[in-house]
Amino acid sequence: MTECAENEQADIVLTDYYIDLSGKQELVHQKPISLDKKRLICDALEARHHAGLWCKIFRREVIARNAIPPAPYSYYEDMFSYFSFLQYATNIVYSPCATYHYRYNQQSMTNSIDVPMRISTYEQCMKNLEELVRICKFSDDEEIMKALYDRVNGEKIRLFIFCSQHYQFLKSSLMSYFPQSFTTLQPHTINERIVYLTIKGKVIFQHLYMLWYRLCRKLLLKQKI
Repeated sequence: MTECAENEQADIVLTDYYIDLSGKQELVHQKPISLDKKRLICDALEARHHAGLWCKIFRREVIARNAIPPAPYSYYEDMFSYFSFLQYATNIVYSPCATYHYRYNQQSMTNSIDVPMRISTYEQCMKNLEELVRICKFSDDEEIMKALYDRVNGEKIRLFIFCSQHYQFLKSSLMSYFPQSFTTLQPHTINERIVYLTIKGKVIFQHLYMLWYRLCRKLLLKQKI
């Protein structure tokens, strides 16, 4: 990875990685469709490639020269840092080498089924995304905002699915962030039968999350809202 960065004089190198699931190791290919910055941002928002910092290498001088800020909150911090860096990168390179092993942790903050923890991580995610929209001026780009709204709605649906029995507790959190993205998906109109098709508390592996969200969203949008 470092050899590729040095040889190519890259500002950022994107790489493949391994994921360890149930004792099995799987290589996850991350070759992007395009190295265009806008395409990379949309693809990360739409889960076509991972926004994690751990499968990338960054040129330190770019961070120092542009005073790229750290994420203000601790959830979605990788995506925040990745997108912030992309604004200043001029040479983006992909390398098929894979050095990082991602281990799925059922006890992590991301996978917690504790309701206050779920709401806290959701709100941190929304605040980081709001700040990204502001500092990267995403609101001027319709394609990026569409991808971002899809991601936001996915997080709203995930929160609702895992904590659906606490809707009154969730209502203000669901509608306090990016409410315009949810106008056709008002939580109080959701048919509860669809929600309970899910198995409450069941952990779904991270690489299947966005497919699940998209299915849920399609089912929900079929309702007479």
